[in-house]
Amino acid sequence: MGITAPALATIVGLVGAVLGIWLTGLRQQVRAVVPFSAGILLGVALFGLVPELAVEIGWPVTVLLFALGYGALLLVNRFVYRVCPTCAHDHDHNACSTELHGFAAPLIIAASVHSFLDGWSVAKATRMGASAAKLLVYYHPDSPTADEQETLVADVAGECRRFDLPLFLEPITHSIDASKPTLTGEDRRRVVIETVRRLTAVGGDILKVEFPYDASVTDRARWEDACTELDEASPVPWVLLSGGVDDATFERQVEVACQAGASGVLVGRSVWAEVARLSGMDRERFLATSSVDRLQRLVSSIDAYGRPWHDRSPELRDAAVGASWYRDYPEAR
Repeated sequence: MGITAPALATIVGLVGAVLGIWLTGLRQQVRAVVPFSAGILLGVALFGLVPELAVEIGWPVTVLLFALGYGALLLVNRFVYRVCPTCAHDHDHNACSTELHGFAAPLIIAASVHSFLDGWSVAKATRMGASAAKLLVYYHPDSPTADEQETLVADVAGECRRFDLPLFLEPITHSIDASKPTLTGEDRRRVVIETVRRLTAVGGDILKVEFPYDASVTDRARWEDACTELDEASPVPWVLLSGGVDDATFERQVEVACQAGASGVLVGRSVWAEVARLSGMDRERFLATSSVDRLQRLVSSIDAYGRPWHDRSPELRDAAVGASWYRDYPEAR
């Protein structure tokens, strides 16, 4: 199969996105597509999810849960909040000037919950031998979904504490201004640092964080000031992600971040990005030479300037471990 299946899935996703945007301005076409969308959802549920669930917990419980879920959705839609106002039988489509209203927030929340809960849990990861968990969250402190994201972080952090599993928290910031698709300059600095301040107060053991400035800001003095502010905002050890900047830029960022208090990096593209355009022996050669050299330079910088992670955890640094350490080890929380 090679890349055929992923490529096909990508094409289908892009076509679906384009059609969705196009249909927002064509009300009659939207109403015609709704039944097909509902049919697809029912087909996935009835022929995919329900049989899989039945194998796990049996048909009686599966049918009961299906009925309860459908009934709860029906009651919420009728008496609490119109999950899909434009789909409602009593909605006046011709008089309404708002396109697809009511969809955005419920779909974002539902998709987040579905993606997070689809077959994974902290307990299952622990049983499978995981040494740590990582939670990536798209976050903006001023977004309407910020509270929900903070609740998600708190829930996962609580489960990780219960199973003694370290949690790497990776917040990815984004713009909420339609006229500015990406965060840049001082806007990015403010959002990244406020995100660190808020989410580390909720949970997480190690923070994987973006550099507070985008690549267009090259003033080292501003870098140093921003990284110092970020370090003061984080009560937990933090490491830097590359965000896909070139290797030379990332190495400079790592040096500044570590001098300010970072404990290391969790890096990908800045080390191996070029291999996506290579094949065969050229790819192997690049990974064995250039990528290794880049990693070695990063390690040298971290060893020279990085802050030991346990400096932020005096209870670990100063703990006296004796023969009876297990007696004082806390029970599951």
